[in-house]
Amino acid sequence: FVYTLLKEYDVSAIFAGHFHTAAGIYPSPYEGVPVFLSGSATEETFLITDIDESSRKISVWLVRNNTPETAQHLGVFPLKQSVKTPPTDEYDNAGSWGTWGPSARCPSGLYINAFDVKGEKWQGDDDDTAVNAIVMYCHDDVGLRSKEGGWGTFSGYSKCPADQAIVGFQLKMEPRQEDGDDTAVDSVRFVCEGGQSIAAAYDTSYGVWKKTYRCPAGMAAIGFETRVEDYHGDDDDKYHDDTALNGMRMKCGSKP
Repeated sequence: FVYTLLKEYDVSAIFAGHFHTAAGIYPSPYEGVPVFLSGSATEETFLITDIDESSRKISVWLVRNNTPETAQHLGVFPLKQSVKTPPTDEYDNAGSWGTWGPSARCPSGLYINAFDVKGEKWQGDDDDTAVNAIVMYCHDDVGLRSKEGGWGTFSGYSKCPADQAIVGFQLKMEPRQEDGDDTAVDSVRFVCEGGQSIAAAYDTSYGVWKKTYRCPAGMAAIGFETRVEDYHGDDDDKYHDDTALNGMRMKCGSKP
């Protein structure tokens, strides 16, 4: 949870207790920040961290009794950033089937700023797989590939404006269909560092958009890996739909 807050807000409430609705949202210079309590609910004691990218420092304050105006400054610590892949359990969009492919990464000093998606058109009464593959491109047009499904065609190269880096992504996914036709990933969007969201040219009429994942502040996408279900062959079992792409992880690093 702390990692998610640092990644999305640059400010976090660090906790060792439980959520308490009385504390709710802490008003900070970065707007509202979710607050968790450490210790008893009556004391409402928590830590606040403030990240300064320019000086690469983290300042920490202790707030007691939910009174930030009397917060105690605990110190300033160096901010260290490295290549980071969020843990698997942080992703709620990893699908239900398949295995993770190899990690693909830009050459040193490069970042990702473009992508292409391979998707299968609707098959009617036959087995649909939707998105089968994602190819990412470093800003010198070096293509990166991980594990891929075998169906469909690529829909077209999409790129962030002005050589901006990709800093996040969002998958559109269909939940398990039981007796129905499973497809897993149905489309994808990528977030550019300027805040613009670029959708893949390929999309479907099914599935829901899952959580958007973003690199930590000051970092950019430099690599990725995908989860793909292997082809079932001529398996007539209705519970063995082919689903192809089931998930993606993004690797982030400091932008050159």
